Amino acid sequence: MTGLADFLAQNGERVGLTAGGIAVMTFSCVLVLGLLIFCLAKIFSEKHPETHHHAPLDIDTRDTD
Repeated sequence: MTGLADFLAQNGERVGLTAGGIAVMTFSCVLVLGLLIFCLAKIFSEKHPETHHHAPLDIDTRDTD
């Protein structure tokens, strides 16, 4: 710890988030979780993913040579 954090730790005061810090943390967590849910819903609600979410069967991997 350096600076103000050292001073506050020596005096026994707790160092925590301010109201603005809590608001920013909450907003960022909600944004990330919202984007995650949106993307997963978009992926899993696709009507016919088997038509284009597959690899062609004629790939030559050369692992049987």
